[in-house]
Amino acid sequence: MLIKYFTKRKLITATVALILAAAFLVPSIAKGAASDSADALSSVKVKSSYAVVMDANSGNILYDKSGDETIYPASTSKILTCIVAIENSDMDDIVTVSQNALKGQENNGAHIGLKAGEKLTMKDALYAMMLESANDAAIAIAESISGSEEEFAKLLNEKAKELGLENSHFVTPNGLFDDEHYTTAKDLAIITKYAMENEEFLKIFSAYKYIMSPTNMRSDELDIYTSHKMTKYKSMEYDGIIGGKTGYIEESKCNVVTAAERNGIKLICVTAKCDNIIDAYNDSTKLLDSSFENYSKVKISASENQEKFEDMLKSSNYKIKHSSISDDDLSAVIPKDADVSQITYKIKEEKASYPIKEGDVTGKLQMMYDGNIVGTADITADKDLSFWGYAMSIAVKVILGIAILLIITIVVLRIYFTSKRKRKKISRR
Repeated sequence: MLIKYFTKRKLITATVALILAAAFLVPSIAKGAASDSADALSSVKVKSSYAVVMDANSGNILYDKSGDETIYPASTSKILTCIVAIENSDMDDIVTVSQNALKGQENNGAHIGLKAGEKLTMKDALYAMMLESANDAAIAIAESISGSEEEFAKLLNEKAKELGLENSHFVTPNGLFDDEHYTTAKDLAIITKYAMENEEFLKIFSAYKYIMSPTNMRSDELDIYTSHKMTKYKSMEYDGIIGGKTGYIEESKCNVVTAAERNGIKLICVTAKCDNIIDAYNDSTKLLDSSFENYSKVKISASENQEKFEDMLKSSNYKIKHSSISDDDLSAVIPKDADVSQITYKIKEEKASYPIKEGDVTGKLQMMYDGNIVGTADITADKDLSFWGYAMSIAVKVILGIAILLIITIVVLRIYFTSKRKRKKISRR
């Protein structure tokens, strides 16, 4: 239910203000405050050289083992390739396989046996790339969108920059080894979080089976299955699994990206550089289990006393004063033994260009715990606002401010000169 903070005051209940008041009245918990639950997760031992667990809602890192160290991502690179392809093509676009794409079938790399001149839909190519980890399909996708792997790599790196990834650089669409093709476990989690917000990507990422249509060079349908063993109907199926992607080259060893959800908590786990794929899956299972056991999602009901929210708007640089928050979005993922009253709040303004329409997302309410963002909620505009309308409102405020200042000045001067005249009369006497 969308709460109208300015237009429906009498219908708003009181909780948001009480919670937001904590941002003003209760000091923020010190960074590094003791938490047995958080300590329990951080003490989990894994065989993978690198690992992170991220809350997929807030982006908060719950577990970190050398998550900022560079790694070779291998086929987990295809997560970025997939979302970039989705954003730059249509699912029914026709992908024509080039002779160059067949190099993805070399050196025992994963592929689906495409042939030069073969035509398939972008949708079929993406499923083949993500489920079967087909290197030939990945190259064909890149060439279909950008004309060459090199040009497509520019799109990959533009997206990486957009996501704020400072320790990543991409060269190939499939993740085959290149010294200049690298990322980090944390960056992989960020990429996956972003990609999972796209419905088309999530369908592909979550699929355990897909039936490819016949092509001009293949008369039969082709059944393909995901290579990730923790997905549905696989040997290591994980309770709450959403989807995942694996990757292996000699230089990277085994990398596994896994997303799962339990009790309303959605997590992304990345394990990297593990010598054995079974150990990599076991690491992922241990980390996800411990995260679900030691963290909980707390619901924060937006209700009473919206004046505190207004105060936050007025005291911030947030321009869109007539705004709303979705009650359903006010939740945070924190250690189970955490003190909910220690959650604090701040407003982050989003880049919004005029004209702004009612319902447009113009900012975020960030929920903070232990120095980390543990939950966010969209702030949306309550009414349409044009640039000129905004400019006029500022102009009116400036004019009113000047008028008040002039009135005060006139009053002060009048008092001053009246007092001065009285003193002169007294001195003449």
